[in-house]
Amino acid sequence: MKLEVVGLGVSCIDYTAVVEDIPGVDETAVMLDFRKQMGGPVAVALATYSYLGGDGGYIGKIGDDDNGMLIRRTLRKFKVDTECVIEEKGGQTPFSFILIEKRSGRRTIIFNPGCIFNFDFSECDVNYIKSAKFILLDGVSIGVAMKAAEWAKSNSIKVVLDPGINAPGIGSLINMSSIVIASKNFVLEFTNETNVGEGVKKIKELGPEVVVATLGENGSICLTNEETFHQPAFKVKAVETTGAGDVFHGAFLFGLVRGWNLREIIKFSAAVAALKCTKFGGVNSIPNYEEVSKFLKERV
Repeated sequence: MKLEVVGLGVSCIDYTAVVEDIPGVDETAVMLDFRKQMGGPVAVALATYSYLGGDGGYIGKIGDDDNGMLIRRTLRKFKVDTECVIEEKGGQTPFSFILIEKRSGRRTIIFNPGCIFNFDFSECDVNYIKSAKFILLDGVSIGVAMKAAEWAKSNSIKVVLDPGINAPGIGSLINMSSIVIASKNFVLEFTNETNVGEGVKKIKELGPEVVVATLGENGSICLTNEETFHQPAFKVKAVETTGAGDVFHGAFLFGLVRGWNLREIIKFSAAVAALKCTKFGGVNSIPNYEEVSKFLKERV
């Protein structure tokens, strides 16, 4: 099967509860709503990419439990190819507990990695990746991501990185990447800067062609060899922000594959992420291409 984009990284199940206010230590909160659904940076990005109309495939390790079955079903629902999803017999699928504050959309996440650190790049069918123009990686399993990045570069496949956490070795993975899209928190922590603009410059010096920092309600900043620019966030009533960055990555890949200019790609990605935040439901609130097009026309 020929795929435009392959994602290799984390998928998990999110147990998401909405509360009026996130409680402190020894405090109790009443649950206003609850969802159990697929999460994970690469999995949600690929779901976004494919649901918008792209041909994407996902590689990752899940357990042979009920949560693993739910991940497979969800990926297929969003038209993601699952031929190379690896299932560990007796393994536990990764999962997260997420608390969302109703009044602000802010969240607190507790993550159980399950079987993901039992994953090795040697388990991947590299022929599955060969047709792809881009491979999306996260920084959770650095060893696997590094091997995947090395293989991709040797086969002229561009690496797009969502570094996620400031793990040991992440700098080397950034160096292997063509495009880095990171949260503001990651940029500041990784570079030890207090100014995100300066942090983006430091990451760019490590070798990527493009560096994007997502700034939540303040939009995003992009740095290339030619320019630096800021894309404001679209003003919407945020209901849930969980997965907004992951959705941004999927939309960005959609524009990349279609050869759009960078400003157009980031504006489109901002619109997709904004629309996602207007509904509660994580992956199930990803908009389709027609919804995004309509939203952008109304904002002209």
